[in-house]
Parts: sequence; C-alpha cells; structure tokens
Amino acid sequence: MALVPCFYCLKPPRPLIMHLHYFAEAYNLSRKQAVKVQCLMPANARSHAVLTTESKVTIRGQTTIPAPVREALKLKPGLDNIHYEILPGGQVFMCRLGDEQEDHTMNAFLRFLDADIQNNPQKTRPFDIQQGKKLVAGMDVNIDDEIGDDE
Repeated sequence: MALVPCFYCLKPPRPLIMHLHYFAEAYNLSRKQAVKVQCLMPANARSHAVLTTESKVTIRGQTTIPAPVREALKLKPGLDNIHYEILPGGQVFMCRLGDEQEDHTMNAFLRFLDADIQNNPQKTRPFDIQQGKKLVAGMDVNIDDEIGDDE
C-alpha cells in the first residue's frame, strides 16, 4: 500500500501530509464516550511517514489537531483551512490549503476547452482505454519522481 497525497499536496511547495485512520464506531458514540483515533495501517505502509501522532475524537465528533501537526503544516488558528480526502478503507489524508495562486495560462486553456466542448459536443468522444494503453506502452513512469518546471 502506498501513501498518495491529495490533489492540493501535489502543488509545490509540498506540505506535509498526515494520515489518519478513523473507526465507523466513532459515529455511534454514547454521550459519555470518546474514541481514541490511531493509525492502523501496516508498518510497511507507515514507513513513509514523516510524523505519526494521535488525537481523541470527542462526543461531539471533534478533535484537536496535535501541536506537532499544526507546526509541520504551519497552520495558523483562525486563518488557515484544511483539505481532507476520504479514501476507501477508512483512510483520510489531510493537508493545509495554501494560498492558491492562479495560473492564468491554465485557466485560459480550460476556458477554451470548456467553450469548445459546449459549442461542438459532436466532437466529444469517449476515451478508448485500449488506445490509451497503446499510447503509454513501454513507458517507464515513477509517480514519486519530482516534476520539474521544464517538464
């Protein structure tokens, strides 16, 4: 099992991501219970972790972000936002939402694509997965490699 950063964590600079594991039982708490949240991933999957820590879920379903996590993510109380991605198997990835800098070139390209699809729906065809496999056959890709500005 490999750790996959969320979409926002892929943008440079890459903030530390935090892996949490939650229990379905946490949603069925009685008024006087709290559930301790801990990572239950196999040790070989956790080996990529830079930091591991724990927190409790209160009866209101809230938790305090531990100080080491706040420091690692450079979270400013009352100012920053957090992005969560819930993945299959009860995994949650969390990262700080940074100030989004607009990519005007990309936005213009996306507007162009949107207009073309809206104005010419007959040109839109389903993607043929077999053709896609032929296009990438023989390519050696490492998803962990950094993508430089020149690529």
